[in-house]
Amino acid sequence: MQLAMIPISGNHTERLTANVQNKIVKTMKHMELEIERLAGSKLALDQAKQIIITQQLEGMKTVIQLAGYTLIYQ
Repeated sequence: MQLAMIPISGNHTERLTANVQNKIVKTMKHMELEIERLAGSKLALDQAKQIIITQQLEGMKTVIQLAGYTLIYQ
């Protein structure tokens, strides 16, 4: 399945070009893969990185929603 961004309604607050949407989705996929890679580590630095990336990813999801979009898997 592929992650995609779609407008929640016709009245979304920010217009995002297809190129920007693709870059955001690629960044989010990369972050998810990095979180998975770090999940098995017992090193404190890796665990800290995992927490930081997870929080950044949640922040990106919030901003996407505030811009009037949602994420779906197609």
